[in-house]
Order: sequence, then structure tokens, then C-alpha cells
Amino acid sequence: MRICVTGGNGMIGSCIKDIINTYPNHEFIFLHRKGGNHSVELTSKNDVLTYFSKEKFDAIIHLAADVGGLYKNMDKNVDMFNNNMAINQNILEAAHKYGIQRGIFCLSSCIYPPKPSKFPMDE
Repeated sequence: MRICVTGGNGMIGSCIKDIINTYPNHEFIFLHRKGGNHSVELTSKNDVLTYFSKEKFDAIIHLAADVGGLYKNMDKNVDMFNNNMAINQNILEAAHKYGIQRGIFCLSSCIYPPKPSKFPMDE
């Protein structure tokens, strides 16, 4: 099985890289934003569809997102929301268009209290 992993350099994607040897019958392709053979700007519908038209996958593990810390979330929340909507829509459209019928979509969110009692915050 050939599996596309978006967000391959992120927290969960890095953990998947650590265990791929456990699945010798599967080929994992890790997408990332800059450089290398599997670099794709996921916010660009054209880039995503062009990439997926050339690569054939049996499944997608979709982890990619525009993420940031507390201050980026406060300062760029609309931009991040729009980017994440575009990324998700582009991946879903590519999966549909190119017949990828298996997928895991794992997205996260940051939650902060309105007035933290201390910085840096802990769990």
C-alpha cells in the first residue's frame, strides 16, 4: 500500500516516521512545504491536484495544518483559518478526484484561557 502523509515534519508526522519500519509492506510518502521531491504548497488547489495527478496513493494520512503558538493564533487567526480550510478542501478534492478511498484525517486545535495565570503555561 502506498500512503501519503501530509504534515510529515510536524509532531504526529515525525512520530509516524519513527514507526514506518514496522510496516515493511507499505510505502510512506511524506509531503512537506519546502524543498525535496515531495514538496507541495497545500493551500494551492492547482499545486495539490497537479501533484496527486502524478502520484498514485492508496491512502492518505492528513496531518498538515497552518499552526502556531499563542501569539500567531491571536494575530493571524483569520489567515490560519482560511489556510486550513483551503488545505483540507484541496486534500479532500484530490482524494475524491484520484480515487483515494482510505484516509485518516487528524487535526488539532490550540485552546488557551482568556487570562492565563502565568507564562509560560503548562498543561
